[in-house]
Amino acid sequence: MNRLPFFVFLSMAFLLSQFFRSETSCSKCPQYKNCNNNITRPKKQRKFSEILQEESNASNIVHEAGNQIQKKKISTQVVVFVPTPVDWFERRKIRTNNFIKGNWSSNLIHLIYVFGLKNYNGDFTPVHDEFLQYANIPNIHHEITDCPDFGDNFNDISNPSSTSCKSYRAVKIAVQKFEFDYLWRGAEDAYINFKFFFTHVVPFIKDKKNIYFGRLRNPQFESHPIDIQLSNQPETQKLWKISQFGAYMGGMGFMISWNVANFMDSWTIQPHQTWCEDVVFGQWLLPFNIEWIDANAHEWTMNHRPEYNPGNCNSQLVVHYVQNQDWDNVDELGNLNFCK
Repeated sequence: MNRLPFFVFLSMAFLLSQFFRSETSCSKCPQYKNCNNNITRPKKQRKFSEILQEESNASNIVHEAGNQIQKKKISTQVVVFVPTPVDWFERRKIRTNNFIKGNWSSNLIHLIYVFGLKNYNGDFTPVHDEFLQYANIPNIHHEITDCPDFGDNFNDISNPSSTSCKSYRAVKIAVQKFEFDYLWRGAEDAYINFKFFFTHVVPFIKDKKNIYFGRLRNPQFESHPIDIQLSNQPETQKLWKISQFGAYMGGMGFMISWNVANFMDSWTIQPHQTWCEDVVFGQWLLPFNIEWIDANAHEWTMNHRPEYNPGNCNSQLVVHYVQNQDWDNVDELGNLNFCK
Protein backbone atom coordinates (compact mmCIF):
# COMPACT_ATOMS: atom_id res chain seq x y z
CA MET A 1 0.00 0.00 0.00
CA ASN A 2 1.28 3.43 -0.88
CA ARG A 3 1.96 5.65 2.09
CA LEU A 4 1.81 9.43 2.01
CA PRO A 5 5.07 11.22 2.83
CA PHE A 6 5.27 12.62 6.36
CA PHE A 7 5.48 16.21 5.03
CA VAL A 8 2.04 15.85 3.46
CA PHE A 9 0.47 15.03 6.83
CA LEU A 10 2.44 17.84 8.43
CA SER A 11 1.27 20.31 5.76
CA MET A 12 -2.35 19.32 6.08
CA ALA A 13 -2.19 19.56 9.88
CA PHE A 14 -0.77 23.07 9.57
CA LEU A 15 -3.54 24.03 7.12
CA LEU A 16 -6.28 22.80 9.45
CA SER A 17 -4.81 24.67 12.39
CA GLN A 18 -4.84 27.88 10.35
CA PHE A 19 -8.29 27.33 8.91
CA PHE A 20 -9.99 26.83 12.28
CA ARG A 21 -8.05 29.38 14.27
CA SER A 22 -11.08 31.69 14.78
CA GLU A 23 -12.97 31.30 18.06
CA THR A 24 -16.13 29.86 16.51
CA SER A 25 -16.90 28.31 13.12
CA CYS A 26 -19.85 26.62 11.44
CA SER A 27 -18.53 23.17 12.34
CA LYS A 28 -20.89 22.95 15.34
CA CYS A 29 -23.96 24.18 13.45
CA PRO A 30 -26.50 21.98 11.64
CA GLN A 31 -25.13 21.24 8.19
CA TYR A 32 -27.61 23.19 6.10
CA LYS A 33 -28.49 25.99 8.52
CA ASN A 34 -27.48 29.62 8.30
CA CYS A 35 -25.04 29.98 11.15
CA ASN A 36 -23.54 33.33 10.24
CA ASN A 37 -24.68 34.73 13.58
CA ASN A 38 -22.64 32.08 15.40
CA ILE A 39 -19.40 33.06 13.69
CA THR A 40 -17.01 35.29 15.57
CA ARG A 41 -15.54 37.52 12.90
CA PRO A 42 -12.03 38.93 13.11
CA LYS A 43 -11.84 42.26 14.87
CA LYS A 44 -10.05 43.80 11.90
CA GLN A 45 -11.85 43.70 8.57
CA ARG A 46 -9.63 42.06 6.01
CA LYS A 47 -9.41 43.11 2.41
CA PHE A 48 -10.06 40.67 -0.41
CA SER A 49 -6.41 40.67 -1.45
CA GLU A 50 -5.23 39.70 2.05
CA ILE A 51 -7.64 36.78 2.32
CA LEU A 52 -6.88 35.70 -1.24
CA GLN A 53 -3.15 35.53 -0.47
CA GLU A 54 -3.79 33.60 2.74
CA GLU A 55 -6.10 31.11 1.07
CA SER A 56 -3.81 30.83 -1.96
CA ASN A 57 -0.93 29.82 0.30
CA ALA A 58 -3.15 27.31 2.07
CA SER A 59 -4.48 26.03 -1.24
CA ASN A 60 -0.95 25.32 -2.46
CA ILE A 61 -0.43 23.06 0.54
CA VAL A 62 -3.70 21.24 -0.09
CA HIS A 63 -2.96 20.80 -3.80
CA GLU A 64 0.52 19.49 -2.98
CA ALA A 65 -1.01 16.91 -0.65
CA GLY A 66 -3.83 16.15 -3.06
CA ASN A 67 -1.42 15.47 -5.92
CA GLN A 68 0.25 12.86 -3.76
CA ILE A 69 -3.09 11.13 -3.21
CA GLN A 70 -4.83 11.22 -6.60
CA LYS A 71 -5.25 13.21 -9.78
CA LYS A 72 -8.72 12.00 -10.63
CA LYS A 73 -11.29 14.63 -11.65
CA ILE A 74 -14.74 14.81 -10.07
CA SER A 75 -17.27 12.96 -12.22
CA THR A 76 -20.75 14.45 -12.65
CA GLN A 77 -23.33 15.13 -15.35
CA VAL A 78 -23.76 18.89 -15.03
CA VAL A 79 -21.59 21.74 -13.79
CA VAL A 80 -23.25 25.14 -13.29
CA PHE A 81 -21.08 28.24 -12.97
CA VAL A 82 -22.37 31.58 -11.72
CA PRO A 83 -20.19 34.68 -12.27
CA THR A 84 -20.90 36.78 -9.20
CA PRO A 85 -19.78 40.05 -7.58
CA VAL A 86 -18.31 39.69 -4.11
CA ASP A 87 -20.98 41.81 -2.39
CA TRP A 88 -23.97 39.87 -3.75
CA PHE A 89 -23.87 37.32 -0.94
CA GLU A 90 -27.58 37.78 -0.08
CA ARG A 91 -28.59 36.96 -3.66
CA ARG A 92 -26.27 33.94 -3.66
CA LYS A 93 -27.75 32.76 -0.36
CA ILE A 94 -31.28 32.51 -1.84
CA ARG A 95 -30.04 30.63 -4.90
CA THR A 96 -27.82 28.33 -2.83
CA ASN A 97 -30.63 27.43 -0.45
CA ASN A 98 -32.83 26.53 -3.43
CA PHE A 99 -30.05 24.29 -4.75
CA ILE A 100 -29.68 22.60 -1.36
CA LYS A 101 -33.44 22.01 -1.09
CA GLY A 102 -33.28 20.28 -4.47
CA ASN A 103 -31.10 17.65 -2.78
CA TRP A 104 -29.06 17.17 -5.94
CA SER A 105 -26.52 14.37 -5.87
CA SER A 106 -22.86 15.14 -6.57
CA ASN A 107 -23.12 12.58 -9.35
CA LEU A 108 -25.65 14.84 -11.10
CA ILE A 109 -24.88 18.53 -10.48
CA HIS A 110 -22.11 20.74 -9.09
CA LEU A 111 -22.57 24.48 -8.51
CA ILE A 112 -19.61 26.88 -8.79
CA TYR A 113 -19.61 30.55 -7.82
CA VAL A 114 -16.88 32.46 -9.65
CA PHE A 115 -15.47 35.61 -8.02
CA GLY A 116 -13.07 38.26 -9.30
CA LEU A 117 -10.21 39.90 -7.40
CA LYS A 118 -9.45 42.85 -9.64
CA ASN A 119 -10.78 46.28 -8.53
CA TYR A 120 -12.38 44.96 -5.33
CA ASN A 121 -11.06 46.57 -2.16
CA GLY A 122 -13.98 45.94 0.18
CA ASP A 123 -14.43 43.64 3.13
CA PHE A 124 -14.31 39.99 2.09
CA THR A 125 -15.22 38.67 5.55
CA PRO A 126 -18.93 37.95 4.79
CA VAL A 127 -17.93 35.87 1.77
CA HIS A 128 -15.28 34.09 3.80
CA ASP A 129 -18.07 33.20 6.25
CA GLU A 130 -20.10 32.03 3.25
CA PHE A 131 -17.26 29.70 2.26
CA LEU A 132 -17.26 28.23 5.75
CA GLN A 133 -21.04 27.86 5.90
CA TYR A 134 -21.17 25.63 2.81
CA ALA A 135 -17.77 23.98 3.18
CA ASN A 136 -19.28 20.59 4.07
CA ILE A 137 -21.52 20.44 1.01
CA PRO A 138 -19.47 18.57 -1.61
CA ASN A 139 -21.15 19.94 -4.73
CA ILE A 140 -21.05 23.67 -3.89
CA HIS A 141 -17.79 25.44 -4.77
CA HIS A 142 -16.33 28.94 -4.66
CA GLU A 143 -13.55 29.87 -7.09
CA ILE A 144 -11.50 33.07 -6.95
CA THR A 145 -10.02 34.51 -10.17
CA ASP A 146 -8.03 37.56 -11.23
CA CYS A 147 -11.04 38.93 -13.16
CA PRO A 148 -12.68 42.26 -12.32
CA ASP A 149 -15.25 42.01 -9.53
CA PHE A 150 -17.99 43.95 -11.33
CA GLY A 151 -18.83 45.71 -14.59
CA ASP A 152 -19.15 44.90 -18.29
CA ASN A 153 -17.06 47.96 -19.26
CA PHE A 154 -19.10 49.55 -22.03
CA ASN A 155 -16.71 50.81 -24.75
CA ASP A 156 -13.72 50.12 -22.49
CA ILE A 157 -11.04 47.80 -23.85
CA SER A 158 -8.44 48.60 -21.20
CA ASN A 159 -10.03 46.09 -18.82
CA PRO A 160 -11.94 42.87 -19.48
CA SER A 161 -15.63 42.58 -18.73
CA SER A 162 -16.20 41.01 -15.34
CA THR A 163 -18.76 38.50 -16.59
CA SER A 164 -16.87 37.62 -19.79
CA CYS A 165 -13.62 37.09 -17.92
CA LYS A 166 -15.27 34.97 -15.22
CA SER A 167 -17.13 32.91 -17.83
CA TYR A 168 -13.94 32.16 -19.74
CA ARG A 169 -12.13 31.25 -16.51
CA ALA A 170 -15.10 29.13 -15.43
CA VAL A 171 -14.86 26.99 -18.55
CA LYS A 172 -11.20 26.29 -17.82
CA ILE A 173 -11.85 25.62 -14.13
CA ALA A 174 -14.67 23.21 -14.97
CA VAL A 175 -12.64 21.24 -17.49
CA GLN A 176 -9.59 21.04 -15.25
CA LYS A 177 -11.51 19.89 -12.15
CA PHE A 178 -14.49 17.92 -13.46
CA GLU A 179 -15.56 15.31 -15.95
CA PHE A 180 -19.06 16.30 -17.05
CA ASP A 181 -21.53 16.16 -19.91
CA TYR A 182 -22.90 19.72 -19.80
CA LEU A 183 -21.66 23.07 -18.54
CA TRP A 184 -24.34 25.67 -17.72
CA ARG A 185 -23.87 29.40 -17.23
CA GLY A 186 -26.23 30.31 -14.39
CA ALA A 187 -27.12 33.54 -12.60
CA GLU A 188 -28.25 34.58 -9.13
CA ASP A 189 -31.63 35.72 -10.52
CA ALA A 190 -32.18 32.83 -12.95
CA TYR A 191 -33.86 29.55 -12.01
CA ILE A 192 -32.90 26.43 -13.98
CA ASN A 193 -35.41 23.58 -13.75
CA PHE A 194 -33.06 20.62 -13.78
CA LYS A 195 -35.90 18.13 -13.39
CA PHE A 196 -37.21 19.36 -16.74
CA PHE A 197 -33.69 19.40 -18.21
CA PHE A 198 -32.91 15.79 -17.32
CA THR A 199 -36.40 14.55 -18.26
CA HIS A 200 -37.08 16.39 -21.52
CA VAL A 201 -33.87 17.91 -22.88
CA VAL A 202 -31.12 15.38 -22.15
CA PRO A 203 -32.82 12.52 -24.07
CA PHE A 204 -32.86 14.75 -27.14
CA ILE A 205 -29.27 15.99 -26.92
CA LYS A 206 -27.46 13.05 -25.30
CA ASP A 207 -26.01 11.77 -28.58
CA LYS A 208 -24.92 15.20 -29.80
CA LYS A 209 -21.24 16.02 -29.22
CA ASN A 210 -20.66 19.68 -30.02
CA ILE A 211 -23.57 21.82 -28.84
CA TYR A 212 -24.25 25.38 -27.70
CA PHE A 213 -27.71 25.60 -26.15
CA GLY A 214 -29.95 28.40 -24.86
CA ARG A 215 -32.38 31.12 -25.83
CA LEU A 216 -31.18 32.28 -29.24
CA ARG A 217 -30.91 35.98 -30.02
CA ASN A 218 -30.33 36.44 -33.73
CA PRO A 219 -29.71 39.88 -35.27
CA GLN A 220 -31.19 38.60 -38.54
CA PHE A 221 -34.62 38.64 -36.91
CA GLU A 222 -34.27 40.89 -33.87
CA SER A 223 -32.80 44.32 -33.23
CA HIS A 224 -30.65 44.82 -30.14
CA PRO A 225 -28.83 48.09 -30.78
CA ILE A 226 -27.27 48.44 -27.35
CA ASP A 227 -26.12 44.83 -27.18
CA ILE A 228 -24.68 44.23 -30.62
CA GLN A 229 -24.27 47.39 -32.71
CA LEU A 230 -20.69 48.43 -32.21
CA SER A 231 -21.22 51.94 -33.52
CA ASN A 232 -22.24 52.59 -29.91
CA GLN A 233 -18.82 51.38 -28.76
CA PRO A 234 -16.15 52.82 -31.07
CA GLU A 235 -13.21 51.53 -29.03
CA THR A 236 -14.68 48.04 -28.87
CA GLN A 237 -15.37 48.23 -32.61
CA LYS A 238 -11.71 49.03 -33.31
CA LEU A 239 -10.68 46.00 -31.26
CA TRP A 240 -13.08 43.53 -32.88
CA LYS A 241 -12.89 45.11 -36.37
CA ILE A 242 -16.55 44.42 -37.12
CA SER A 243 -19.61 46.67 -37.33
CA GLN A 244 -21.83 44.56 -35.08
CA PHE A 245 -21.82 41.33 -33.11
CA GLY A 246 -23.61 38.25 -34.43
CA ALA A 247 -26.00 35.77 -32.85
CA TYR A 248 -25.65 34.50 -29.29
CA MET A 249 -27.54 32.73 -26.52
CA GLY A 250 -29.07 35.13 -24.00
CA GLY A 251 -27.54 35.67 -20.58
CA MET A 252 -30.43 34.18 -18.59
CA GLY A 253 -28.57 30.89 -18.97
CA PHE A 254 -26.82 28.93 -21.69
CA MET A 255 -25.08 25.60 -21.93
CA ILE A 256 -22.23 23.94 -23.81
CA SER A 257 -21.36 20.28 -24.05
CA TRP A 258 -18.15 18.72 -22.75
CA ASN A 259 -16.50 18.65 -26.17
CA VAL A 260 -16.99 22.38 -26.65
CA ALA A 261 -15.75 23.18 -23.14
CA ASN A 262 -12.73 20.95 -23.59
CA PHE A 263 -11.99 22.61 -26.93
CA MET A 264 -12.17 26.08 -25.33
CA ASP A 265 -9.83 24.98 -22.56
CA SER A 266 -7.27 23.99 -25.19
CA TRP A 267 -7.01 27.52 -26.61
CA THR A 268 -3.48 28.84 -26.12
CA ILE A 269 -4.48 32.40 -27.06
CA GLN A 270 -7.25 34.00 -25.03
CA PRO A 271 -10.28 35.47 -26.85
CA HIS A 272 -11.36 39.09 -26.41
CA GLN A 273 -13.23 39.43 -23.13
CA THR A 274 -14.87 42.81 -23.70
CA TRP A 275 -18.56 43.58 -23.22
CA CYS A 276 -21.30 41.26 -21.88
CA GLU A 277 -20.46 37.60 -21.55
CA ASP A 278 -23.56 36.27 -23.34
CA VAL A 279 -22.81 38.35 -26.46
CA VAL A 280 -19.09 37.61 -26.63
CA PHE A 281 -19.49 33.93 -25.70
CA GLY A 282 -21.52 33.52 -28.87
CA GLN A 283 -18.83 35.32 -30.88
CA TRP A 284 -16.16 32.98 -29.50
CA LEU A 285 -18.09 29.99 -30.89
CA LEU A 286 -19.41 31.40 -34.17
CA PRO A 287 -16.48 30.34 -36.43
CA PHE A 288 -16.57 26.69 -35.41
CA ASN A 289 -18.62 23.67 -36.44
CA ILE A 290 -20.81 23.67 -33.34
CA GLU A 291 -24.55 22.93 -33.32
CA TRP A 292 -26.61 25.79 -31.94
CA ILE A 293 -29.86 24.67 -30.28
CA ASP A 294 -32.56 27.23 -29.54
CA ALA A 295 -34.49 25.89 -26.54
CA ASN A 296 -37.69 27.81 -27.24
CA ALA A 297 -37.88 26.36 -30.76
CA HIS A 298 -38.37 22.98 -29.07
CA GLU A 299 -40.92 24.26 -26.53
CA TRP A 300 -38.37 24.04 -23.74
CA THR A 301 -39.29 27.42 -22.32
CA MET A 302 -36.55 29.87 -21.42
CA ASN A 303 -38.24 33.19 -20.65
CA HIS A 304 -38.08 36.25 -18.48
CA ARG A 305 -40.51 36.08 -15.60
CA PRO A 306 -43.11 38.49 -17.11
CA GLU A 307 -43.27 36.35 -20.28
CA TYR A 308 -44.68 33.33 -18.45
CA ASN A 309 -48.40 32.59 -18.29
CA PRO A 310 -50.60 29.56 -17.52
CA GLY A 311 -50.03 28.29 -21.06
CA ASN A 312 -46.26 27.83 -20.71
CA CYS A 313 -45.94 27.62 -16.93
CA ASN A 314 -45.54 23.84 -16.93
CA SER A 315 -42.70 23.73 -19.45
CA GLN A 316 -40.20 25.89 -17.57
CA LEU A 317 -36.55 25.27 -18.30
CA VAL A 318 -35.19 28.66 -17.24
CA VAL A 319 -36.93 31.60 -15.56
CA HIS A 320 -35.02 34.89 -15.55
CA TYR A 321 -35.54 37.76 -13.11
CA VAL A 322 -36.89 35.43 -10.44
CA GLN A 323 -38.29 37.22 -7.41
CA ASN A 324 -37.25 36.22 -3.91
CA GLN A 325 -40.60 34.64 -3.03
CA ASP A 326 -40.52 32.44 -6.16
CA TRP A 327 -37.57 30.28 -5.08
CA ASP A 328 -39.48 28.49 -2.30
CA ASN A 329 -42.64 27.87 -4.33
CA VAL A 330 -41.77 24.96 -6.62
CA ASP A 331 -44.04 22.11 -7.74
CA GLU A 332 -43.15 18.42 -7.93
CA LEU A 333 -42.01 18.80 -11.56
CA GLY A 334 -39.62 21.60 -10.71
CA ASN A 335 -41.75 24.43 -12.11
CA LEU A 336 -42.05 27.69 -10.21
CA ASN A 337 -45.68 28.27 -9.24
CA PHE A 338 -45.86 32.06 -9.71
CA CYS A 339 -47.51 31.81 -13.17
CA LYS A 340 -50.25 29.30 -12.38
